[in-house]
Amino acid sequence: MQSKFVKQVFLVFSAIMMLSVVPAQAEPYLELIGPDVVQLGHTATYTVTTLGGTDSSYTWGYAYMTNDAATISEEGVLTTTNPGVFCVRVYGNDTHAAAELVVSVVPNEYGGVVVSGPDEVAVGGKIILTATTGGVPGSNYMWQQGDCSASGQCYRVANVASVAGDENAIEIEGVGEGWINVIATDQTNGLYEVKRVDIVSKVGKPQVRINAGMGAYFTLALMLKIEGNIPEDAILYIAVKWDGVIHYLPTLSTTPTPFRTNPTETYNENVLSVPLVNIPFNKYTFYAAIMDSQFRFVSNLATAEVEAGTTVSD
Repeated sequence: MQSKFVKQVFLVFSAIMMLSVVPAQAEPYLELIGPDVVQLGHTATYTVTTLGGTDSSYTWGYAYMTNDAATISEEGVLTTTNPGVFCVRVYGNDTHAAAELVVSVVPNEYGGVVVSGPDEVAVGGKIILTATTGGVPGSNYMWQQGDCSASGQCYRVANVASVAGDENAIEIEGVGEGWINVIATDQTNGLYEVKRVDIVSKVGKPQVRINAGMGAYFTLALMLKIEGNIPEDAILYIAVKWDGVIHYLPTLSTTPTPFRTNPTETYNENVLSVPLVNIPFNKYTFYAAIMDSQFRFVSNLATAEVEAGTTVSD
């Protein structure tokens, strides 16, 4: 009888033990990924993943900050405003889980990364970009290819390759016309810089040349030559000055007037031909330049002088 009772107690105890070892279900939690150091003037994008559960959306904000260091959007994009500390906080709207990351916003005048080198490379050509931190080369840079004009197929516009034995440098080879962003990150402190490189058919700003002189059939002629890489929003201006007043072709208005929008390369184009009998004898100074939409020079300023015309007798 006693043996039967002991056996029953053992079975009950064993059942309780089996129930006690069933593992408790893990609580959902968030994995927040992004840089913990951001250079002033830059932005940073943070990503979040729910583990052990599912969230249909997230709420972004901050737990605390100093000196109004930054703001963060509903998409997790942090925009820096002042040096300081910004603690990113993200909240899972379904699981109610949260995650935080302390971010230091550092002033770029104190050790910012600078990528130096040409802003453009010709198709088929190569350039070298170098990085420094605080004006001196860092010890360990990570070079990355950012976005480009080829919608994810960046190999169509450029090849990016490391330079053997030099982690401070990267080689860019032009493949097709477009642009590409290159990112250099100093892995010792997380600072980074993004540099855009344009891949063009010809390197260098456009060069403008003009020549004024006697043309056929007793005319005053102006010849134009343009070569080089011409920006998309370029505008060609041609002007002439006499008696101290500048007049813009083709209407001779004293208000800046485009001679041609979206100019292309041209060689010895005759852009002006005026019979000498139609102009008084004087010294005429011609100017030609390519400007952008903000009336800023994108080419050299070409000049040419000539004395021509007909003397009017009293």
